[in-house]
Amino acid sequence: MTRHFQCCVAESIDRLAGNDVETEIRKAVVTHGGTLIEPTSHWGPLEVQLSLIGVSASGATIGDAGRQWVKAVNRMTKAAA
Repeated sequence: MTRHFQCCVAESIDRLAGNDVETEIRKAVVTHGGTLIEPTSHWGPLEVQLSLIGVSASGATIGDAGRQWVKAVNRMTKAAA
């Protein structure tokens, strides 16, 4: 069941571009209880950190982190097959 949700969210993110990717990621984090940590100018991570439905990824922007998350889901799906 978890893999199904991961694949559905990955497909919805993969189809989008630009600001729509960021909006979809933020929506998925709220809907599925994920974590999105953005860099700050004071302290903390240097990259955006995304954890969603048991998969984590990071990137320079929210969109980059989302694309890395999709890649991780795809690798996990292929490995499980």
